[in-house]
Amino acid sequence: MDPDKNFECLLDYELRQCVRHRRYLSVVMLSLKNGRQELSNMIRSRMRQSDVISLVRDITVVMMGGTDKPDAVNAVSRYGSDFNGTLDMRGPFRLSPMMGRPRQS
Repeated sequence: MDPDKNFECLLDYELRQCVRHRRYLSVVMLSLKNGRQELSNMIRSRMRQSDVISLVRDITVVMMGGTDKPDAVNAVSRYGSDFNGTLDMRGPFRLSPMMGRPRQS
């Protein structure tokens, strides 16, 4: 299975678990003009063991299960401080426990 599809399947699973167990999921997309491997290595050294990192279409994506918006913002702030403003950060967005069920495939 290709990495994009693998990440997509894992994201779908995590979204379903969030709805079922009424917990948060934060997904953050990050890019660095030069040094993608450096970015991935830095994030891997700082992320929790339960977080998932993937490269999707040249964007580094970090999925943080059980993480609400304030905690995701804190994590992203820690990542950004190491790159002196050269890191392009998108997100975080979250699935709230109060939101409806994910779309059925």
